[in-house]
Amino acid sequence: LVLCLVASNYFVTGLSKIAISPYGYEWFFKNRLSDFFLNMQQRGWLTSWSSSNQTALYDFLNKYSVLLQGFILVVEVGAIFILRNIKLACVLLCSFVLMHLSICLVSGILFWKWMLIDALLITIIIVNRNALIRELFTRSNFKISIVIVLFSFIWLRPYTIIWFDTKLNQFFVYEAEDVNGFTCELNKNDFNPYHQWIQYDKLWFLVNHEVLNVSGFGYTSNYSTKSTLDTISAQRLNQMIVNSGANKKNQKKSEEFANFLKVFFKNKNLQLSNNHWYNFIQAPNDLNGSKGCASKVFQEIKAIRVYYCLNLNINGKTLPVKKENILTVNI
Repeated sequence: LVLCLVASNYFVTGLSKIAISPYGYEWFFKNRLSDFFLNMQQRGWLTSWSSSNQTALYDFLNKYSVLLQGFILVVEVGAIFILRNIKLACVLLCSFVLMHLSICLVSGILFWKWMLIDALLITIIIVNRNALIRELFTRSNFKISIVIVLFSFIWLRPYTIIWFDTKLNQFFVYEAEDVNGFTCELNKNDFNPYHQWIQYDKLWFLVNHEVLNVSGFGYTSNYSTKSTLDTISAQRLNQMIVNSGANKKNQKKSEEFANFLKVFFKNKNLQLSNNHWYNFIQAPNDLNGSKGCASKVFQEIKAIRVYYCLNLNINGKTLPVKKENILTVNI
């Protein structure tokens, strides 16, 4: 059952990539992982690499996106056959781990919990190989597993991770200022234990003008938006935002978020003054490569400023379009 649960999450995600494509093939043929890499680079991923290495990875992803996406689709959709035999189960689980490692290399997104489960299952299968061949990897169990995985979208409703990468990226950065006047952009992982929510950049309620339905990682589930952004120029972008965007400003949520920042950094200041070793214990970050300083380099933090950033990728280069201060909070 555990193998079926794991396989179901991958299988439904693979099918969903086909489902969001108007004719079934757009994600496979039209998506560009190179845009995903550029968008994550703007957030701080692999910025320590030399420009030649960054360009080489971009060119590789741009050239082989279809091949890499084909591998992802085959692995995810092929998860339905996980109980076909023990060798195929190990191959699929190893492929899941390889896929997650590749995603981490491209984006800094580390699905470490998924990888841990996959690795544990591989270990269990290898250690109990003979018993599992007799009792688990049988023809009848394989047929049952096909039904379980095939209809998992009904009984399990797994969370699917699907999108089209675009050439547009809109995200938020946080700037801190301490009592000595030292100012620096904050590393988003320093918002632990709320860092993952902060990383998702779903703060449209702070922005008092139209924004497109594109995430803080530069992706969208709407293929029409993706295809339009593929060929848009910087001059036409503002008009597209006005015509197709929406103003999601919410004053109540803005005030609640400002209060959250005030309370969080008041507590962070207490933590800075009591630098115990256990303050640094935490699980691995799900998203890595955030730019900026860790809060420990500051003295007492007195103000936080939040900026909305809009960038456009043109011919493999990032063009900054807008950076505006949308919120200032005095601590």
